[in-house]
Amino acid sequence: MKTRIILLLLITSILLYLLLSQNFPTSLFIHEDEIYPRPVVEIDLYCKKGVVKIMTDGRIDGCLDGRILELSIKLINNSSEASLRGYDLSAGLLLIIEGGKIIEYDIREFNYIIGISEELELTTPINSRMVEAFADYIRGGEVKQTYLKIEVNSDEDVVKISFRGWIVDEDKKIYNPVIREEEHYVARYPMEEYEGNPPDTRWAGKEFLKYKVYTVEIS
Repeated sequence: MKTRIILLLLITSILLYLLLSQNFPTSLFIHEDEIYPRPVVEIDLYCKKGVVKIMTDGRIDGCLDGRILELSIKLINNSSEASLRGYDLSAGLLLIIEGGKIIEYDIREFNYIIGISEELELTTPINSRMVEAFADYIRGGEVKQTYLKIEVNSDEDVVKISFRGWIVDEDKKIYNPVIREEEHYVARYPMEEYEGNPPDTRWAGKEFLKYKVYTVEIS
């Protein structure tokens, strides 16, 4: 009897060690469910009359004070469902600027941020008109935030900002009609119009601009 207890304790200790080990494949214990991440992108514009929040299409007049526009962009997971863990593109946001360029940024809670040139090539965020910020994990209810400073073109009175966000589901998989294989579901903001909002790996290549965005005009 004593030998059995010792053996049971030994097995339990080994299992606990494996569960706590970083190298143990915890994905074996993740079961697919019908709960999805719910990405929401929120932009705080620091206007001359105070902070203005943006979440969808619109126009903000009387905001610009000189040629500099500061903004804070948040990716919010408005769900209890977390993203896929440890994948560089698990969650992120895209920002496109018309009529200005980025002159300063602070990555904050994201893992990294990239600039995209007019030729859709990878570049530095500084002097870019298009950027993407990425996180390798976002919990349910978590907020990722980054800060940007934009210099408005001297010949422009209006600057346009287009944006979107995404979160890759931690367990739900869905058929991808492009590659004809199953892959992790991608929740998008704004939602796409096709049924089920299926994933599509082209967003990671040069066709990423085909996804819907919200656009706001700022003067």
